[in-house]
Amino acid sequence: MARIRRGAPYAALLASVALFLAFAWLSRLAGPTGPPAGASGPWLLVPTPGGAFAFGPGRAALAVGACPPLCLQGGRPDWAYAPSGRRLAWFDRQGEGAELRVVDLAGSEPSWDVPLPRPAGAAAVEAGPPRLAWSPDGRFLFATRGGATPAVADLARRSLAPLPGLSANLLRSLAWDPGGLRLAVLVDGEPRRPAAALLVLDASDGRTLAAALALEPAPGLGWLGGMAAFCADTRLVWQGGRPRGTEPRLWRLDPATGRLRAGPPLPEGAKPVLCAPSDRATYAFLRRTPSGPADLFRLDGTRWTRLTHFGPDTEVVAWAAGPEGALAWVLETGGRADRRTVWRVFPGGPPRRVGPPGRYGEPSWIAGRPHPLAAPEPAWRAASMGPWPRDGSARS
Repeated sequence: MARIRRGAPYAALLASVALFLAFAWLSRLAGPTGPPAGASGPWLLVPTPGGAFAFGPGRAALAVGACPPLCLQGGRPDWAYAPSGRRLAWFDRQGEGAELRVVDLAGSEPSWDVPLPRPAGAAAVEAGPPRLAWSPDGRFLFATRGGATPAVADLARRSLAPLPGLSANLLRSLAWDPGGLRLAVLVDGEPRRPAAALLVLDASDGRTLAAALALEPAPGLGWLGGMAAFCADTRLVWQGGRPRGTEPRLWRLDPATGRLRAGPPLPEGAKPVLCAPSDRATYAFLRRTPSGPADLFRLDGTRWTRLTHFGPDTEVVAWAAGPEGALAWVLETGGRADRRTVWRVFPGGPPRRVGPPGRYGEPSWIAGRPHPLAAPEPAWRAASMGPWPRDGSARS
């Protein structure tokens, strides 16, 4: 038994190598320089314990290469491309804290290293998963890792705005508005409580512009008509000192007035599992019963259209709303994290699976073909103190 346990890390490493070889073969089939002729649009990046893979808008697929210092932690990458693909950000350790590092992959601007603020007292023990989220224009970057206080980095001014009232451990979802000036966050209340808070923050200074409460909201946020949007089973409406529920529907928070506006109801009898609203396309994963099958719906005007169906033993473990109304998600079947599958859908097209089964993390989108991270001198090797392992473990 001990021999089997000692061999487990080597088996995981061999699985990662095999997956990389499979994608290297796929990238050769896709062509040496980019997406097929006539195919244009956003690229999907999917991290793994040993690196990342990219899928073009057509049939293009390529292995991006080894990831920056750490690959994944809790299913989320410790690094992120800016939406344009020009900048790369990642977390680095500095003693008991964390440091944010940002480089220009074209080499036209100096790198930026900034320590993330640490909370004081009891709040310091709240260690949430790492999270990096770029604004659409690449100017702002939301960052939090471990026990660090969440903060918004302004790349134009090279300044950092801490968000001391926001707990990284309770952060459920976030979404930048299309203009990149406001950030919507969905924050859980006390653990195991159904109530959650939706906040809209000013990116420049972290001020709260609007806030609302909701009961049992689905993970996922977006922006519709200049308002933060989400799906919820019930809305928190106080009547006679008690909360009164309403039917499941799409809700929008108006930052100008601070009021919630009711949108189209969700299909009858379905519980929202994930909601990804946007001005281009709104998607929702709905489950008929807690253990029943899951369906993916798209909102067409005021009517929900079912796009596909998944079995009762499937779970959406990660997702990313993309530009041009695209959506990507990672499915896990039967609790097998090593057999996850990646799916994507564009408006007007059917959902498609991309790549073979593997141990995938949270995906992201960029505007074009990603910069090759396996270059002879990767940016993080020049900026970091030394080489990092490729298996996702800490630096030795």
